Amino acid sequence: MRGSNSGYLHRRAETGSPIRIGLIGVGQMGAGIVSQCSHLPGIEIAALADVDLERTARALARTGVSNPLVAEDTDAAAAAVTEGRTVITSDAELIPHLPVDVVVEATGVPEVGIRVGLATAFAKKHLVSMNVEADVTVGRLLRRMFALSGKVYTIGAGDERGVAWGLVDLCRTVGLEVIAAGKGKNNPLDSRATPSTVRAEAVAKGMNPRMLAAFVDGTKTMCEMTALANATGLSLDVPGMHGPNADTADLATTFCPTEEGGILSQRGVVDYVTGDVAPGVFVVVTTDDADIASDLRYLSVGTGPYWTLTRPFHLANLEIPVSIVEAVRENRPTLVPEHHMAELGASAKHDLAPGEVISGIGGEEVFGFAWPAGEARERNLVPMGLAEGARVIKEVAQGSALTFDDVEVRTTSILSKAWHMQEHLDTFGPEEVPWETLAS
Repeated sequence: MRGSNSGYLHRRAETGSPIRIGLIGVGQMGAGIVSQCSHLPGIEIAALADVDLERTARALARTGVSNPLVAEDTDAAAAAVTEGRTVITSDAELIPHLPVDVVVEATGVPEVGIRVGLATAFAKKHLVSMNVEADVTVGRLLRRMFALSGKVYTIGAGDERGVAWGLVDLCRTVGLEVIAAGKGKNNPLDSRATPSTVRAEAVAKGMNPRMLAAFVDGTKTMCEMTALANATGLSLDVPGMHGPNADTADLATTFCPTEEGGILSQRGVVDYVTGDVAPGVFVVVTTDDADIASDLRYLSVGTGPYWTLTRPFHLANLEIPVSIVEAVRENRPTLVPEHHMAELGASAKHDLAPGEVISGIGGEEVFGFAWPAGEARERNLVPMGLAEGARVIKEVAQGSALTFDDVEVRTTSILSKAWHMQEHLDTFGPEEVPWETLAS
């Protein structure tokens, strides 16, 4: 019998063998994971990495851990974890080499994401990532690397992409055709929003202005739906998606083919809406079977021929333990990019002049914009993950997508090297991935 995840954790606690976690990134989400895990039997945060050790120590102190060992040496840190001490460090790449079962990466920084991802794959540990920014840039490479290592790479449960995938998988499993899947956006879209323009609101909400700017300018939504497309094999109907203003009651008549009064030119897409769907997710489905359609009407799902199913909430970092348990217990990922349907490009928030340096996600210069993968390649678009630190070499008009002809990217970064390797994945057989090159 499979049993429950909660029962599994209780058994781990009873046998004195909790799942040991190495956490990287102790910002808002990471600090929440620290607090939550302190109340969970069968899970233990053994080591934490963050650039701000004082912030890390404060997060632990709130859970009653007052004397963590500060360590930058692998042997000393590993010995401390083995002895039951909690370790904190500023070196994110040290964490996978400690005696932990799962690495949880919660920085949201693509360069950190790939560095930690590679280190974790080579250390043969599971990786639960909250770094969707890294996933949409190099997730396909990481999926291949972890498959070869025999461990799990997964985007964590809880955010809209993972919750929406759960609905898609449910519908496909019971034989319903998915017409559209997506999320509600809970703030008005302003693609020109910058940390400067949202600073007052961010301070009032206790948020980092750059993080809030990434939500308001649409980058986070575009990023999440790119990840959902690549996990599900669903397409983008148009670049940037439609993003209509629609409430839950309108979804089935909005996300259906144009010939039936909807907005879609094809079936099987990802999209988002502004309206009462947020903070939840949705799928719109149909069936050709008269008996199944009758059952859906009997169950008060709707009148058809298109039906909407929703989950009206997502719990973000609070659902991460689900991914942790399923990785350890079943070697099963929550969400991985099994397809290449979409890319997250970078578009100019204002006219860009030669010499400007792009500050990246949530910055002053660019916002994320989702493109069908084939079109992104044809246009030679720069992925948003590679935009940070790029220097503009040609004038770029406001609203235009950045191409590799417009900017010089940092070709020496690990992220850039990994992305170029990923571009050639289709030519590699499973035995031909150059592990030695990546390890160096």
